[in-house]
Amino acid sequence: MKKTIRGIILHIFFAGALIFLVIDGPGYNAARSIRTGWDLGHAVLFILFTYILYRDWKKFRDKALILQWVLVLSFTALLAVATEGIQYYAGRQFDLFDILRDLSGSVIGMLLLGKVDLGGKKAGSLTRVLLIIILAGVTTRSFFLSIADEYIATRQFPVLANFETPFEIGRWRADGEISISSNISRSADSSLKIEFTKKLFSPVTMNYSLGNWEGYDTLKFSFCNPDTADLKVVCRVHDKEHIKHGNAYSDRFNRSFILKEGWNTFAVPVSDLQNAPSTREMNLNRIEEISFFSISLPAPRTAYLDDLLLMKRTNSGEN
Repeated sequence: MKKTIRGIILHIFFAGALIFLVIDGPGYNAARSIRTGWDLGHAVLFILFTYILYRDWKKFRDKALILQWVLVLSFTALLAVATEGIQYYAGRQFDLFDILRDLSGSVIGMLLLGKVDLGGKKAGSLTRVLLIIILAGVTTRSFFLSIADEYIATRQFPVLANFETPFEIGRWRADGEISISSNISRSADSSLKIEFTKKLFSPVTMNYSLGNWEGYDTLKFSFCNPDTADLKVVCRVHDKEHIKHGNAYSDRFNRSFILKEGWNTFAVPVSDLQNAPSTREMNLNRIEEISFFSISLPAPRTAYLDDLLLMKRTNSGEN
């Protein structure tokens, strides 16, 4: 009886959890650890799927080992593609990595069930454990990297980004290619290499680990323009309330800067940011994004960003 009740509860839990494959997760500006942790649910769910399949389908258990693997991976792929397809037709992104996480969960599930022939009992058990550890490590890599970077960001604040760790690039998204460069830097070893494209707006945007800007006087950043021709870049900043005001141009900070050849250092008074919305003050404790973008370039251009930080009046002089 207890076994039957556990089985019913297990099936109800699994059926309910399937809903999370097709509903929206955390918003794109949620903490990266929350978003990547949410994504891990795919692997966990398909570990459970594999267990239920093995537990409830006797004919599956009786089949040859290779056929068990073929069936598990085939069912997983079909279910994963179906759920991603539903998301796509609902206006959301078809995510290949979610499918890979689903498959990873099923493989881990099969390994946990011991459904692999690896030779001798002792050596086989050790190999199976190592495979589980490796696969789990690959699957959870993004989650633990985001945890590490959030810790680094907290420790280095009010420095928002100086690109001295490889994790920092995860705070940024861009229209063109971005990468950590050790060839050009403003004050230490690295900078962010940005490829601005020819699109009408070509942004590079930071929307993680922005912290609380209250009590700071200046937003400072440096750009290197490796070309002799000037490059115009616009800085945009908005808070989390911006969406409530229709994402209006007049409700955010926008200012253009001309990048001359070589390094250019700019300082923006935080008061300018706070007073930028026309009908209110920007909430400095809820800054959502800082973005730099080019406009309708005739050809792609490269620039390097470094030393993005907040400063107080007592130390707001140039370095």
